[in-house]
Amino acid sequence: VVNVNTNDLLAVQRAITPNTKLVMLESPTNPRMQITDIAAISAMAHKAGAIVVVDNSIMAPVFQRPLDLGADICMTSATKFICGHSDVTGGILSVRDPKLADEVYFMQNSEGASLGPFDCWLCIRGLKTMSLRMEKQQQNAQAIAAFLKDHPAVTKVNYAGMAGTEGAELHWRQ
Repeated sequence: VVNVNTNDLLAVQRAITPNTKLVMLESPTNPRMQITDIAAISAMAHKAGAIVVVDNSIMAPVFQRPLDLGADICMTSATKFICGHSDVTGGILSVRDPKLADEVYFMQNSEGASLGPFDCWLCIRGLKTMSLRMEKQQQNAQAIAAFLKDHPAVTKVNYAGMAGTEGAELHWRQ
């Protein structure tokens, strides 16, 4: 295991070797909210024959679709945004390649790492309002960031959704 600042594409490139089997990243990062170039890192990893996994728990599929950016597996928190009521503890893996999806499914099924029927129903319930909830949360976050940016007691606002902040351009492109 090699830990690398995924905002430094040269460091990522140096860390990927012929022995690299998996590259795991998240964007935005938690808790620092840094934006990582998912497409660029996916291209580097695939060139070396590695699988790319993106933790998409903060953005969720409403705002960012890592599989469309080249990732092989996308992890999303069912607890945070999918369900939306914090009454389920779980996650979702979305897999681009059917063969890899079958391998993941085999492991899930053989280890019993899956949600029960009621938890699945709670997630379906949350999916019905997920887009509306996330869009409203984004509007609220943008309003708070704009307010803080202009507040005299605040020296820095770390919000990638605001123009002019570090990573904002990449954030909106993804």
